[in-house]
Amino acid sequence: MRLATRNSRLATRNAHHAARSSQLATHTMQLTNALFTYRTARYLRVPALSPGDILDFCSGIGDAEGNVTYEAFVHAIVGTDADEEDEEEKGEGGAEEATEEATDADALGDMPANAPKMDRIVSSTLVPPTGAEELSILREKRALAEAAEDEEDQAMEAAEEKRIEDELREEEAAEDQATGANPRLTSDAIEYDLTTGRPPRRLTSRGDYLYQDDLDPVYKTPIGTMHLQLLPRGLLFLPVPFSDSSDQRTILNSYTMRMEMMIPSLPPSGKYQALLQTSVHGEEDEAIIVVGSNGAVGSRMSGSHHQATVKGGKWHTVHITVCSSTLTVMTFVDGMLACNLQPDDMFRDGRYALQGGVCIGGSSRKDEELELRIRHVTVTSRALSAVEITDQNMAGQRDEQNNDDNDLFMMVLEALTQRYPDSDPDVSMVSFIVAEAQGSNISERFMSAMAMLG
Repeated sequence: MRLATRNSRLATRNAHHAARSSQLATHTMQLTNALFTYRTARYLRVPALSPGDILDFCSGIGDAEGNVTYEAFVHAIVGTDADEEDEEEKGEGGAEEATEEATDADALGDMPANAPKMDRIVSSTLVPPTGAEELSILREKRALAEAAEDEEDQAMEAAEEKRIEDELREEEAAEDQATGANPRLTSDAIEYDLTTGRPPRRLTSRGDYLYQDDLDPVYKTPIGTMHLQLLPRGLLFLPVPFSDSSDQRTILNSYTMRMEMMIPSLPPSGKYQALLQTSVHGEEDEAIIVVGSNGAVGSRMSGSHHQATVKGGKWHTVHITVCSSTLTVMTFVDGMLACNLQPDDMFRDGRYALQGGVCIGGSSRKDEELELRIRHVTVTSRALSAVEITDQNMAGQRDEQNNDDNDLFMMVLEALTQRYPDSDPDVSMVSFIVAEAQGSNISERFMSAMAMLG
């Protein structure tokens, strides 16, 4: 809410500055109108008009650019046909049949009887401007007063913006102290954690996304972690602060993106799902990396495709490496090479380079923006080798295996407690069963453990 308030005030201030610039640009035109009007009022013998009255009068009847047309000036003095009709409706009896000359005379109000009639203001004699110095001084004083008021307003707005920004920084520091920095930045990588239920700092999006609970594969109950669900026609933009550009722009030509992701269902035959885009808003170009209907992770162009693919409804770790020196793009699924590309349209600072961040799920082809679920995204500021990616994936698998073993241990322990509520479970036996349980996932291993228990 505070961020929205700050953005609203910034927009208001920018609009105010633009309006102020327009006012200063029309100062000369308004002053010219005022000189003409002041002299005309004197010529028409309009009584008791000060220079301030003239400036107010021109400001009131002028357009947005400070111009006062002759028609507007005459209407301001003698009124319009609509004014006459209003007066006639208010009148009684013979007033409704008043002549046009009488109406004009009424509109002139207290003007002297010897003042020239408006329908005969035709003269070959030029009317010289009057009060130029006096009007100019008064106008300048007003402009200085308005400028001082503007500066005071700007100072108050700046102080309020600083107060809001300080509060936001304090809140972010408190959140970082409680849960850790998100994203986590190192010398060569930035990691976004999407499992906390709290959006990482600086994340922006187009479309909708939700946080969903991770469920126990057997009991289908929340296990305490979450993941981000990116809905169709949505995209995420995650800033990346690294650069290898020669002109100080935040452009990264060589990098590796690692993403823990799951596609609920693969796209239909002949269609693709957008995975990675490099433009800021994901709407200017097609996605550079897509998932095909067969689960292949690569691009639409021909390339060397391998057997590693993603499966619908299953979590995978996908690596995408882009190397500007070799002009190659490689993708990996769970540590196995999936695709090796050498795009013809790849060049330095081109469409394969990150333009300040990664855009996930976005594409100029809207039918490719399908549902995607994500847990972690890490961008490294160099192209990792195949060996490094394999080692990284094996380390992640070991961590995941350890987590699965711990979860399976607790599940078997709970099952034994429910089966034999009057006795304490044998912990060493539970550890042995967990080590021997077979299966490709925790659900299959649990069923194997239950079978061993009989």
